[in-house]
Amino acid sequence: MSIQTHQSYRTYLRNVMSEKAQRNPKFSLRAMALLLGVAPSFLSTVLKGDKNLSFEMANRFAEKLGLNDSDRDYFCLLVQKEATKDPNLRESLAEKVRLANPNHTDLSVEHFKVISNPLHFSILSATTLTGFEATAKSLAHALAVPQVEVELALERLESLEMIEKNERGFYEKVKANPRVVSQSPNQALRKFHRETLTKAIDSLETQSPQEKVIGSETFTIDESQIEDFRKLADEFFDRALLLAKKSKKKTQVYHLGIQFFNLSPNLKSSKRKKS
Repeated sequence: MSIQTHQSYRTYLRNVMSEKAQRNPKFSLRAMALLLGVAPSFLSTVLKGDKNLSFEMANRFAEKLGLNDSDRDYFCLLVQKEATKDPNLRESLAEKVRLANPNHTDLSVEHFKVISNPLHFSILSATTLTGFEATAKSLAHALAVPQVEVELALERLESLEMIEKNERGFYEKVKANPRVVSQSPNQALRKFHRETLTKAIDSLETQSPQEKVIGSETFTIDESQIEDFRKLADEFFDRALLLAKKSKKKTQVYHLGIQFFNLSPNLKSSKRKKS
């Protein structure tokens, strides 16, 4: 992951933490602080935006993170931009950031990350739970994911104006969950479905029959019927959403998935060989 793709050094640091936590679930804020050579309380205030890094500390962080000269300069530029209180200097530094990385404000990358990671959809839905006060901490607990991952997702959803904080400081959804459909290969959707299928597999071991609905059928069809099955699936999703809207109390976040795929892909090649 390159610092050059970030417009905030705090977001970059949270991403580094998130990636390390994904590789090692035991990696925590304390471990990140140890890596950077600072106290966990200090790192926490920096990540929350309550405290800025000094130029000297920025250089030390860059060295600990193993950044090359170009990335170190960019990291320090982001630190300097966020630390200055002079509006003219801040604008000048912001312009330097834009020149150093012209695409840093391109939201297409952020949209890709939303679509490819089911966590964003879980957060959007969780903010509508009855009586639930959505904060990074409460969402992390409810969804059973590291808080640093939730904080990154919240920041992304805020930047895309999909959620906002209410007057009490709790997150609320301001846009409906995006409905994404693609009939051509799509990397973001492939990643999304891989992750949701992994969660479905985990539920086989962790959830009781009373908590989930799972079933399957295997049958033969004419390939010309595939579009009919696609329309049938769309109708089912629409009816399921209408049923969900009738809920008087929203107490849990659920994911509904449909898998309809070819179990005999080699038949096509064998038919070609015979002909």
